[in-house]
Amino acid sequence: MLKDMRKIIILIFIILALCLLVWSFVLKKVTVSERLLTEDSLFNETIVKKRVEEKLSHIEKEKEGLQGKVNNLMQKAEALEKELVDYRGEIDSFNAQLSRIYSDNVIIEREIIQANSNIDNLNNRIDYISSDTLKVSEKLTLLTKTRDALKVQLSQYAQKKSVEPVKREVRNNTSEPITSIGEVLTVNREFAFLVISLGKKDGITEDMVFNIQRDNKNLGQIKVETVRENISAAALINKDVLSEIKAGDMIFSRHEM
Repeated sequence: MLKDMRKIIILIFIILALCLLVWSFVLKKVTVSERLLTEDSLFNETIVKKRVEEKLSHIEKEKEGLQGKVNNLMQKAEALEKELVDYRGEIDSFNAQLSRIYSDNVIIEREIIQANSNIDNLNNRIDYISSDTLKVSEKLTLLTKTRDALKVQLSQYAQKKSVEPVKREVRNNTSEPITSIGEVLTVNREFAFLVISLGKKDGITEDMVFNIQRDNKNLGQIKVETVRENISAAALINKDVLSEIKAGDMIFSRHEM
């Protein structure tokens, strides 16, 4: 029985020893694991710290770069601000110039309107002058024809006078009455004047007044306006009788009446 007890005690010791070994092994393993965990944690922290430091360093560099860019941008902003101020000054100058130009344009437009009005007036005057020129041209043509007719009549009158002289009594003393006998050579109804057969050689002067008769009937009075050597031009004092006067009517001094 003692042997059995010894065996049991030995067995218990062996079991205890094994338990101690196992416990020691487990404890050692746990210690190693903890140490490994601690070392791994420290290693991770070191790596993280290093990476954080690197990242911080990179961020700091980026910050410095960004600060440089910000400074450059600030300088550019200041330069742009100065340019903007200059541009504002130029814009104000341009606005003032535009205002002056607008005022000048208003004045120019008024002048253009006035000039156009003057041009219209000038065109109207040109049209009027052209119309008058045409009328004058027509009158000149008519006068030319009248002159040619007068030349013919003067030639005929000269031939008539050489065959049958006309009796005239002329006195150069203006204080005495002048008695002259002549005739109407032509009647210009367009310009309301007569050409008579009396001139400077007959003692005729401008503003002399004569009577026109036909068949002892007084037709009206004329006033001499232009005097030539052999003929004179006279205007009717009463133009209402112009249609009654014709070539060949006799002319008498008003004193003879």
